[in-house]
Parts: sequence; structure tokens; C-alpha cells
Amino acid sequence: MSEEMKVTCLHDKHVALGALMSPFGGFDMPIQYKGIVDEHNAVRNQVGVFDVSHMGEVEITGPEAEKFVNYIFTNDITDAPVGKIFYGMMLYPDGGTVDDLLVYKMGENDLFLVINAANIDKDVAWIMEHAKDFDVKVDHQSDIYGQLAVQGPDSETVLKQKNIDTGMGLERLAMVSQNVNSLFDVDTVMHITNKVSEITGAHYGESNARDVSLRIITDHIRSASFMICDGVLPSNEGRGYVLRRLLRRAARHGKLLGVNRPFLYEIVDTVVAVNE
Repeated sequence: MSEEMKVTCLHDKHVALGALMSPFGGFDMPIQYKGIVDEHNAVRNQVGVFDVSHMGEVEITGPEAEKFVNYIFTNDITDAPVGKIFYGMMLYPDGGTVDDLLVYKMGENDLFLVINAANIDKDVAWIMEHAKDFDVKVDHQSDIYGQLAVQGPDSETVLKQKNIDTGMGLERLAMVSQNVNSLFDVDTVMHITNKVSEITGAHYGESNARDVSLRIITDHIRSASFMICDGVLPSNEGRGYVLRRLLRRAARHGKLLGVNRPFLYEIVDTVVAVNE
């Protein structure tokens, strides 16, 4: 594998399980396990899970988030229901394509963009440049998120299971399956957010800025807890670097909510309890 080749958060698991690995979009990715025909038939007849963690993720929040995404995106997302997903393009002024992407409506003025792996740096730079004229926060999260694509006729049955423990990507789909209006109303996430509210004194829905901090702390400590349970320790490289960033950012948002003492460890017991 080339020194420049990137890996996803699930790379070591794929290698350990014997996946056929190959370069794709600048990442060392799993191409197949048992064989193309068997895996094709599994997806056609039951369900298949694909690691697409090489994709890029950008969250857009703030009072003008919907207005801004409408400005850069070819589809009209005005008044779309929470949980709706759009496919479309970002275009240059002359009509040329910056990239195709998915836009997830996570909440009011909370949009989650999924961009192509090979274009991450270019796309994020383009989004940042055009965000300057809008009251929005652009949060590049590609180094934090993993992503799984679940496909096949049995996909919905699999995702309807509560207390699902396969990462935030599937819980975004569980939002629809559990008939709730926000990711943070999904059962496993809601209990963690409630614990964060208890510690910080901030309550979801009070203000956009406080909601963003509550979401970041909830998301990051959940992910960090799983990583630590998997043997990852904070460091300056690889998964350890991602873990360090998660902890640092969660602590910073705790301070924004007025918590000036160590508190992240208090949330871990809740994360463990809801995922047992």
C-alpha cells in the first residue's frame, strides 16, 4: 500500500476478516469478501452492508443554513421534512459541475452533506469560500465519521431494530424507522443527550448555538467511548489522532456551555448502558 494511501476507520477490521483490498478514491478499500456473484445475490435477495467511510462529510448549521445550501445545491430543499435526503449537484457559475452529493435534512437549519472521496479538499474549499456571505457554520467532519451503506430488500427490517449499535450512519436511518423528527430523538442517542443536558444545564431547543454544542458532545463522546473500548488511545496519528480530536472538541463545547471542570467521563456510563 502506498504511503499516501488513506484508510477508513474500519480498515483494520476488513483486513482481519480477509477482505480483498484495493485502491479506490485515494483509500485502501475492501472490494469483496466471498465473491462478486454471492455478494450480488445477497444484496438482491436479502441485505448487504458496504463500507463507504471514504466519503466526505460536511455539516452546515446556523440561521441561514437552509438558505445557503439552496444557494450552492441544484435541488430546492425549502420546507423539506426532517429526514429527507436529496441528490443533486454543486455547480460553478458557468454551469460546470463542482461535484455531485447527497444532502440530508437533520433538523431545522441543520444540513448534512456527503461528498465524493476524491473531491473532498476541493469541495470543502469551494463550500467554505461561498459560505462567507451567509450566517452559517461549516463543519468539515470527514476525519470523524465512518459510513455504512445498507442495501437490499431486508434493509428496512434490519434498521428497525432498536438499540442499534452500528454507528451514527445507521442511526440516521433509524430516525426514519423509529418515526422521529431528529437524529437526537433516536432512542440510543436521546438518552446520551439527556445526560449531557443534566451535566451542562443546557436543554435541547433553547438556542441553535447550544443545540450544536449538545449534539457535538453527544456524538463525539459516543464515538470516543466505542474507540476506547476497541483499544484506541489518544495519539498523534491514525485512529488515536481522531480520538484526540473528538475529546478535545467535546471538551471545548462543554466550556461553551459553561462547564469548566472535567466532565466527559461522566457521560461514558450512559453510552455503555444504552448500548448493552
